[in-house]
Amino acid sequence: MAKSAKASETYLVKLISDLFKDDVDIDYAALPNILLSNVIIHDKHLKNNQIKVDATIKFDDRYSGKFLLVGKKSTTWQFVAYAGFNPKKPLDIGSQIPLVGGELEGDLILKDAYLIITTKEPDDITIDTGNAPTFDPGISFGYDISLVEEDQQITLPVLKYKKKAEAENFATIMEESDEEDKPSIYTISIQKQIGPILIDSISLSYSEQVISCSLDASMTIGPLSISLNGLSFGTSVKVFKPKFNLDGLGIGYTTTALTIEGAVIRVPEADLEKDILIQFDGELIIQTAKFGMAALASYAQAKSGLPSFFAFVNVNIPLGGPPFFIVTGLMGGMGFNRNLVMPSFKQVQDFPLMAISRPQTGSAKEHAMETLQILEGQKAGADGEKVKWITPKAGDYWLATGLKFSSFEIIEGKLLLVAEFGHDLQFAVLGLAWLSFPLGVDMSKRFIFIELQIEAVLKPIDGYFSASTSLTDNSFLLTQDSHLTGDCSFNLWFSNNKNAGQFVFTAGGYHPAFKIPSHYPKVARLGFNWKISTDVSIKGNSYFAITPSCCMAGNAMELVFQHGSIKAWFTTEANFLVTWHPFSFLAALHIEVGVSKSFDLLLCHKTVSVSAGATLNLWGPPLGGKVVIHVAFVTIPIYFGSSEALDKNKTKLDWKSFSELLPKPTDTCKIIAKRGLIKELLKDKRTKKILYTNQSTSDQTTKIWIVRPGSFQFSTQSVIPASRLTYGTTNDYGKNVIGQDITIRPMNLSKATSIHNIKINRSAGSSTPIDVKAWIFSPNYDNLAATLWGPPLKDKDGNFVQSPLKPSADTIDHQLTGYTVQVPPPTPGSTFGIIPIARVFKEYISQSKNPLNIKMPISSEYWPADSNTTITNIGKIGTTLSKNRNALFEVLNANSIYTGKNDPMTGMASNANNLFTDSPMEQS
Repeated sequence: MAKSAKASETYLVKLISDLFKDDVDIDYAALPNILLSNVIIHDKHLKNNQIKVDATIKFDDRYSGKFLLVGKKSTTWQFVAYAGFNPKKPLDIGSQIPLVGGELEGDLILKDAYLIITTKEPDDITIDTGNAPTFDPGISFGYDISLVEEDQQITLPVLKYKKKAEAENFATIMEESDEEDKPSIYTISIQKQIGPILIDSISLSYSEQVISCSLDASMTIGPLSISLNGLSFGTSVKVFKPKFNLDGLGIGYTTTALTIEGAVIRVPEADLEKDILIQFDGELIIQTAKFGMAALASYAQAKSGLPSFFAFVNVNIPLGGPPFFIVTGLMGGMGFNRNLVMPSFKQVQDFPLMAISRPQTGSAKEHAMETLQILEGQKAGADGEKVKWITPKAGDYWLATGLKFSSFEIIEGKLLLVAEFGHDLQFAVLGLAWLSFPLGVDMSKRFIFIELQIEAVLKPIDGYFSASTSLTDNSFLLTQDSHLTGDCSFNLWFSNNKNAGQFVFTAGGYHPAFKIPSHYPKVARLGFNWKISTDVSIKGNSYFAITPSCCMAGNAMELVFQHGSIKAWFTTEANFLVTWHPFSFLAALHIEVGVSKSFDLLLCHKTVSVSAGATLNLWGPPLGGKVVIHVAFVTIPIYFGSSEALDKNKTKLDWKSFSELLPKPTDTCKIIAKRGLIKELLKDKRTKKILYTNQSTSDQTTKIWIVRPGSFQFSTQSVIPASRLTYGTTNDYGKNVIGQDITIRPMNLSKATSIHNIKINRSAGSSTPIDVKAWIFSPNYDNLAATLWGPPLKDKDGNFVQSPLKPSADTIDHQLTGYTVQVPPPTPGSTFGIIPIARVFKEYISQSKNPLNIKMPISSEYWPADSNTTITNIGKIGTTLSKNRNALFEVLNANSIYTGKNDPMTGMASNANNLFTDSPMEQS
């Protein structure tokens, strides 16, 4: 019995799912989900396991199509479906392409489009596919187009179930997809010239329910050339609305006097950061006879709408200067909502912003675009690693400025100053310099080429500073076979850094026995490696380092001759190590000469060696040593001097000996003004006079601080850790801080008490501390050297030793070292309240005999002059100089200038030394 069903509209995926349930061999994820209308399902052959579906496809008034599906079931359902898209009027795609549409009008026309869908094995199912070409099982799109009045048929397989030879009756198709079973991009080589436009190729693609067609083209008009990359049009398979896009635009302008090259590309979605919606990168190259410029830029928009961009410009232009420093170029840039990753000192050479103008292969445009890709991690740098040097990041900003220079045309280099701020604050100086001699010859004929990369970094918030240099692998001396190597680095940790209090300077590394902390820089030995000939080579290295706990130095050299099975060598090596606390030293020197011969016997290989040498070991204090001489198979040890140095390492110090390792008492604990200090004066301890000129004629002086009330803050800083911080004589003010017992390694003390006490008295003669309940006392913590304040060490037998077998720069963290004290804000005194401003516009002092009256004649009775005794005299104003004060009072009172009582002014007299920042003038 014949049956049929009709539906108004449905999507393709739902239709197939409803018809066949799970009894069909099809990849639903790859199905284009087009909208079908007027769906009619014919199942009159259902008893024969056959089905047929008719439907129409209508997008709008201009585009329509038909849909046909035929299915048949054997073990599972198999089907073939065809969807044809027929515009009522051929679609002129060329005229709608941005930028070049006017030139392509009528030259690129879409006549028809179709979609074919099959299951994996639809072998005996036939269907009317119109003019569609032979198809393989899978999913395929196709176009009938007219290109410059030449009809072509293009097929895009979206999904292939079987690999078969492509039909060759139409345009050649080249597969580009990396997915073997799901090709999604196909390129057709066109090579058609349409007026000034050359169409190189057309590419078809399908992804996420969007089918697109893109072309690569270029246009040349006189000296101007324009290239269009990824100029595409596409549509969703749900709604046929063409959308156009441009992946990249290149421009060029070339004359005998001027060359301009530029490009803008759209970064592929696969390369975007996860929170970025769209990003464009660009470069611009300008070259004239007198200067050249390379500029890089990038703009991105986050999904939140926040913009992000950076730009960097490099200009080669001779600006002149003295012969020792001639500026040959400038560079600079900025980043807004862009993060900039600072290179390590060994990466400066290959840092893209420093390498932008270095000699390279290819055109300047290609090099600039490659630099941009390396900066954003889209392409690996010279070291083969992909690093995202510059990435969009909200709240990060940076500025950069620099120059290129030449010194006597022998040394060339560049310096770049970078400031980063936003989430972090850091300043960096990056440098690259190279020395070459002689000039004007090929590199293979030069005697010297030394290239040095430099970096200095300051992170104020993190409490870190470093300055480092490194020889690049390009450096050589005398010949390119004589390579130079080596690094130098100075590092300092301060403020709130967990390693605060530590520093290190190293040139070439560390002593072999030194235990290198993880935060110390890793540097290469200063050295050379020279392959003199095929038989002879010589190499050597040296190092020097200084840390808070020790100093070390050393060098080594090796000369080798090898020809065939014969080998001869001469080696020397020296290593020195000095430990500060307690002072001791170790030295080892070694020299050896030897020869060997290898023999190939019938069943084995044998090498016979003979060598002679000597090793010298020194230690102290007191000085002692050991010489070991070996010749062939004979070894002779010889001891000299004292052996006490080794024993001394097992002897603990008493307090007197230990205190000699500390700074002098006056430097053991200091008071430091941190905020609110106005002026610092000196006071003579003997005369009690303030020395306003800050010039002392005696060492018997003490400091006097003039401070700002309310904002004054000071700290106490001790080189000796404290187990307790206390104020005054009792704990009445709640300022005491209880810590842990301290340890003293050289004294073999695992538990010791150290009290850090502050007393603030109102005057030098007072013994009673002032009330500081309103003051803020905060404990200070620092990292101190473990060689002094670490727990005692034991050897393998459990015996005490001063120094470990492997010296280190370890610190003891979080040790109490003092207070930070903040004074309270001043308490306001009595006041008249709010005074109307009009009241202060006039002077209310009596003008009858007032000396301020301009009508009064000038008197020579009072003529002030500089005096160093004024403050002393003020101190006597209520005693020996009371007669002078009374006479002044009588004059002021008689003239009604001052009508108050005649106060003896004892308060002012007693505080005269604290009231003035400079000595007042006095009557001459």
